[in-house]
Formats: sequence, structure tokens, C-alpha cells
Amino acid sequence: MLKAAIEKILDLAQPVTIRIGDETFLRNRDYVRLNRELLAHPMEVGTLSSVLDYIVSGADEHALDDKRRYIIHVRDHKHVNLCMELNGDKHREVLLQASTEPARFREGVFMDVETFIINMQQFFVDSENVRALVQLVSNVTDSKSVQQTDDGSTQSVVARSGLSMVRQVNVPNPVSLAPYRTFREIEQPESPFVFRLRGGENGVTAALFSADGNAWQYDAVQRIKDYFICHIPREMADKVIILA
Repeated sequence: MLKAAIEKILDLAQPVTIRIGDETFLRNRDYVRLNRELLAHPMEVGTLSSVLDYIVSGADEHALDDKRRYIIHVRDHKHVNLCMELNGDKHREVLLQASTEPARFREGVFMDVETFIINMQQFFVDSENVRALVQLVSNVTDSKSVQQTDDGSTQSVVARSGLSMVRQVNVPNPVSLAPYRTFREIEQPESPFVFRLRGGENGVTAALFSADGNAWQYDAVQRIKDYFICHIPREMADKVIILA
């Protein structure tokens, strides 16, 4: 009862500031050190070019310390922060937070032919391999039209093309494809996928399985770093640190 009463009194007490030496503290229930330098609230953007434009345009130069450099922190393939070097309070100010969340192909999911074709054209960078897979799947009409042999590296598929012509198509496994998985300003990293067809009562289904253990993410991070290295003006290179 007494403890609850004391805590109630502390909650109702007005916070006060106390100066100890060169530091100022806020006392409420605990002591909290007050920052001497204000920090900007980070602005959220969706492109790498926004980060670049902010740096090159000199936005907010009047409010920034010219002695401190910019830090571009590539957190991962979907997130990039633009920060300033440590201030007098040993805090790193975050100016911009760039992020992207591209729609993704459903890996490891068998889908009907029509859905698979639409997804290939919607979620992948156009390439010879994409067109080859779309053409192959387009020639498969029902479960009876698929015959396959698989030695682990090459899947041999017999697909019916038209009403009477039957042809054999070799599909290399894994097949190299580049889904949209990171910022659009950079070249999308390719990675290997294992392609599979199934025939059954519900017709033919197709699926792609990722086969690189997400190694493409490291490639994407490096490409984001290279983007800034290539586009930051040479005269400003000494003012920008890129961490990836």
C-alpha cells in the first residue's frame, strides 16, 4: 500500500532539470541525460535516387554541420539509411530511410500453367531463359502431354505443341533468372532456380525453387553500393562514406 502511494506521488511529480557540470539531466522517476544537439526526424523515401538527390542538391545544408560527412548505410537489399557522422552527443543522425518492398514470385509453389506464365512475365526481368520457360509451359496442355526424365542436372520434357507435333525440350537445372527483388535503379541480381513440372488429376502445374541459399542478397547489396559510387559526383566523394 505504502509502495503504491509513493509510486503515485512520483508519477504526479513534475519533471525538473538538473545541471551537473557541463551536462543537463531530466529528473522524473529516473535521471535522463538531455542531448545538447537536436536530431532530425528521418524522412522515408522509396528510391535510391532520392538519397542521391538529397546529397547532391545540398538540401538542408544550412542546418547541417559541414565538418561531418554523410554515411550511406546499405543495411540489406531492401533498406538504405543516409546518416551523418557522430555529433557531440555521440549520436548518429539518420536523415533518410530508403526502403523497397517489391512484389515477389512465390517460390516453391506449384501453380497452374496460366498462373505460372503470368507470374513469369510479371515478376522477372525479361530474358532468354524466361522466354524459354514460358514457351515450354505454354506447349503443355494436360497431364498426358508431359513425359519427363530427370538426372539431377537436366530435366527432359516431352511437350505437345499443337495438335500433332511432339518435340523434346531440354531444360537445364538450375536455370539462371533475375526476379525483381531489390531497388529498381540497379540491375536485378540473377540467381539459380530449379524448374519442375508435374502432371496430375488437376492438370499440369509448374514451380521454381531457389537454389542459391539467398546468396543473391549479398550481390544486391554490392550493386547498391556500386550505384552510389558511380553516381556521386567526384568532387563530393570525400564527403560521403558508403558502408555495405
